[in-house]
Amino acid sequence: MFFNKFKLKSIFILALVLVFFTNIVQVAAQEYLEEYSSHHLILKEYSKKYPHNANRTGLDTLDLPFIDDFSGSIVFPDEKKWLDRDVYINFGYSVNPISYNSATFDGLRGDGTPYAPHSPNARGIADKLTSMPINLDYQESDSIYISFYYQAQGLGTQPEIEDSLILQFLDTYDSTWISVWRAQGQALSDYKIVNIPIRDSIFRVNGFQFRFLNYASLAGSFDHWNVDYVYLNINRTADDTLMNDVAFTHPANSLLSDYREMPWRQFKANPTANMKDSMNVRIKNLSGSPKALSYTYDVLDANNTSLISNTSTGNPFPGTREQYLNFLNNFAFPSNSDDTATFQVYNHINANIDQNRNNDTVRHFQKFQHYYAYDDGTAERAYGLNAYGAKIAYQFDLDQADTLTGIRVHFAQMNQNVELEPFRLTIWSSLTPEEIIYQRDDSVSYPTYEEGVNSFTLYNIPGDLVLSGRVYIGWVQTNNRELHVGFDRNSDARGKMFYNISGTWLPSTFEGAWMIRPVFGTPVDDFLVSDKKEIANKRNINQLKVFPNPAHNLINIQSESEMIASISIFDLSGRNIYTQENIHESNIQINSSQFANGTYLLRAIDKNCRVFTNKVLIYH
Repeated sequence: MFFNKFKLKSIFILALVLVFFTNIVQVAAQEYLEEYSSHHLILKEYSKKYPHNANRTGLDTLDLPFIDDFSGSIVFPDEKKWLDRDVYINFGYSVNPISYNSATFDGLRGDGTPYAPHSPNARGIADKLTSMPINLDYQESDSIYISFYYQAQGLGTQPEIEDSLILQFLDTYDSTWISVWRAQGQALSDYKIVNIPIRDSIFRVNGFQFRFLNYASLAGSFDHWNVDYVYLNINRTADDTLMNDVAFTHPANSLLSDYREMPWRQFKANPTANMKDSMNVRIKNLSGSPKALSYTYDVLDANNTSLISNTSTGNPFPGTREQYLNFLNNFAFPSNSDDTATFQVYNHINANIDQNRNNDTVRHFQKFQHYYAYDDGTAERAYGLNAYGAKIAYQFDLDQADTLTGIRVHFAQMNQNVELEPFRLTIWSSLTPEEIIYQRDDSVSYPTYEEGVNSFTLYNIPGDLVLSGRVYIGWVQTNNRELHVGFDRNSDARGKMFYNISGTWLPSTFEGAWMIRPVFGTPVDDFLVSDKKEIANKRNINQLKVFPNPAHNLINIQSESEMIASISIFDLSGRNIYTQENIHESNIQINSSQFANGTYLLRAIDKNCRVFTNKVLIYH
């Protein structure tokens, strides 16, 4: 009897243990959003295209008023108003913005590189935003105030309590900067307004300057602050926090009912169903009092020929409130026999009295290429599943049968390199019950990081795979590593994204859109990345010889085919520790004595843009 009780007790304890560990596995296996931003690539690209003259002389002195809501700038601040360009001018980081675009402060330089790339714990002064000299030679009775809006975190990362955003004034007599306002790191909230008087005579001079700066982690795009609508003028008061302005607060959106972009052939099959009933544009009246407002939208074709121009005048727009303007009036894009099409859509608002016209117009290009896209082309996060056999599936609804030729994916390059982690591209006609249309048993695919901003890798689908109706496009993982697909937080495709980590398909809980785009028909020129990269990268690894391996003081790299264009070496955390570009040789030697003992990933790209990856062991 004692034995039976002991046995039953043991079985009960074992059952509890199994339940406990099962729960741990279920909790651990889930969908993740990780901090990621592609804006370092945008800064890098723009800084190369538009070099900054940091040592400008003979600067013009600006007269009042000084107004900048950054809506007239792209990536960098307006050089006619600001001296430096450490900050990133963008729309994507703001939550409930004041107007279109803001200045984002973080731990990246203006060229996209971290201030302290190899010091993850380093903290200090990071970005600066310094005004041009301003004529502030006024009397105290002229009542000068500077106001601005700020927001901690936004869609970035929360600045910690030891982080801060600071405003400083320049004491021109001894060329020192004096801090006049500071905000400590804090959780996300709506934009807050600050209004500061300038009374001290040391600042009321011809040549006055002010600057914002942030104290943050210097290791990358962390500890974000957004600054918007900087306004400096005379005849203001402490209560003067309203702007005589009506502004767009968001970019113009797609005119399509379900997608940001879609194939032209699919659109033409059912244009009415694929168009929205109305064009949603968001504006805000910052004046505090009602304003009479007119709204105009124009649609132009590729030849800049106007297809429609419509102006509406509504009731007075209430004060200090954001609202949608909904107009479209049954417009549909005209059909033609081309394979692709692009249209320009302009949105314009006009108030009789408006102090800032820069934020009165927004436009976007409505593209019809060969692919479907729910995302806007910019990644603010990285999405992943961390379970063996995990599956993701993206829902697309075709208006007519078409041939799937490829799948474009933007993989976010995180701290961990997953280029050697395989997955199987899969297409389903149904998730419940699960019915697979396509999955290759003889090969796997691998994540590839493309050069350029928010670039996509094209994975070719061999054969004539004709799809129709509702399909689900995604993959099955062969291990438990997160693959870090780019995630657009400014779109919302939650009803179209599904994942499976335990045998049951579930809708994604995250608001946003995966950066996965199925391609139908013949790809156009900007898709010239093919699975040749993938083949060279994984299967034909012998086309690139790396020896000796293990290496001591030298690594020899020899290409059996085309000349090598560039070489990069990553440690196993994904950190780039070595890059050599513009090589154009078939045989290269690298001094490996500079690297610590360990295992590294060597990536070479030949002149035909094929990528080769080898593991290299370095032992001195």
